[in-house]
Amino acid sequence: MLINNCAVNALGNYAGGNYKYEHCTLASFSFDFFREDAAVVFSDNLVLPGNTLLVSELNVEMTNSIIWGNLRDELLVSESGEVINSIMLENNLIRTQLSLTGSNFLNEDPRFFDPRDYVYALDTLSPAKDKGVDLGILLDLEGTERDNLPDLGAFERVEN
Repeated sequence: MLINNCAVNALGNYAGGNYKYEHCTLASFSFDFFREDAAVVFSDNLVLPGNTLLVSELNVEMTNSIIWGNLRDELLVSESGEVINSIMLENNLIRTQLSLTGSNFLNEDPRFFDPRDYVYALDTLSPAKDKGVDLGILLDLEGTERDNLPDLGAFERVEN
């Protein structure tokens, strides 16, 4: 899955729920518009009209994905403290100021080929190359076969 260049969130999971993401590229840059919201939000709560708070358990699994953009922090996690949540982030490349546990790669530029022209394939020197774990997803977003060391994100880089 590729979601890119949204004015607010590329992905927003609010008021809990169950979510599983594999080999996603979630990227927002402010080339053509102004934004100040993180590309990705995981939240167990949502403020409703009348200032009431809707809260529900949040369960998120994200593996082999890229969360990136031009803000200092492209991942926001909001927990109310009223419910027990499970947020498992493994083998992702994330631009964030959060202290994350697990085998994630933090604040390393993924080196997209040309994000200004909406090309989110990986450059030859991308730190996301060969950093994934095999999830049994055989093809990338464009139908390219993934090898036994899959790349992070929606696209597999193939060297000829």
